[in-house]
Amino acid sequence: MKSRLCAPSVSACTLPSVLITAWSDWERTARLARALHDAIGARRDVLVVVSSDMNHYESEAVTADKDALALDRIIAGDGEGLLDVT
Repeated sequence: MKSRLCAPSVSACTLPSVLITAWSDWERTARLARALHDAIGARRDVLVVVSSDMNHYESEAVTADKDALALDRIIAGDGEGLLDVT
């Protein structure tokens, strides 16, 4: 799926969209990461935006704890460990 998205300073740009739901399989995640890396390469004009809905039903304290665990895994570069934060 492709959408048109343009900032005021950009005459035209394309936003390719990838939507993944309920995905906790490390092998598929690693393949997607490699494919994105291969497609983007060294380009500096690409922005990858990632969003997660890891928690909508637990208390604010539990959510804060999970957010801290997720950030720790991101900083450590531990994608597989990040998938375990649910």
